Amino acid sequence: MSGFFGTDAQIALQRLTLEKRAVIDETPGLYNAGRFYGTDDPDRIGWAGIDAILGEQGMLGLRMVSPAQRSAYASGLAERGYRFDTWDTMIADAATIRPRIAAILADGLPAGLVLGPALTEPEGPTTRRVQQFVSDAGIVPFPGALLVEGPGQASVIIADRDGSPVAFAHGCFPHNRFSPHHRSAWVGLVSVDPKARGLGLGKIVNALAIRRMVEEFGAERVYELVSATNEASRRMVEACGPMVDPSLLCGSVVPDGAGRFTR
Repeated sequence: MSGFFGTDAQIALQRLTLEKRAVIDETPGLYNAGRFYGTDDPDRIGWAGIDAILGEQGMLGLRMVSPAQRSAYASGLAERGYRFDTWDTMIADAATIRPRIAAILADGLPAGLVLGPALTEPEGPTTRRVQQFVSDAGIVPFPGALLVEGPGQASVIIADRDGSPVAFAHGCFPHNRFSPHHRSAWVGLVSVDPKARGLGLGKIVNALAIRRMVEEFGAERVYELVSATNEASRRMVEACGPMVDPSLLCGSVVPDGAGRFTR
């Protein structure tokens, strides 16, 4: 069971990424973004690899690349009719993160809220509910197979007493063993019910997801991707420890004229 979710185009990318998961895991220079795949070292896969991914997906993920690499590939991508949309990369090591998230979580959850159940079924009703919750927040969700509990992947749900999600976050290890970032966990899909804003839930659910990746899975570093114009998300992530690292660029290569892949 895969638990695909979203538009036809989003589902097609999810299906392709799941089908190629073993190849991505064993190919130097590739990484798994969950909703699509791409490269964390374009020099390693070269234009032949880049063109192959663009031909297969119609887009390309670029993650943890340097500004010099961006400059080196920008003109070639433009000639092919693509642009590189970036998000700020915010990153910190486990030692920096631990005291920050401990302070955030010291007082527990706000009154009336509880931790939701672990996701265990890719196509189960709880997983579908979470996918819809994330989608309603304007974020392209992951397939259920990548949201459920498993090696190197974990989700956190904060729910009201009726079991409805009010906040969600997810963590995983996108980079394979050949990458210098293979012990860096990504945390994202952070979503909060608009009716529950003002309670600090974004910061809390983010801290809970980070804690799981560090303490349960041994992440040495955690990074998150935030739009340069999203000040609220930036403050939320900074409170948990990660700070913007301008030497690391992340984003998606999409056709000219297309919208950003996700907010």
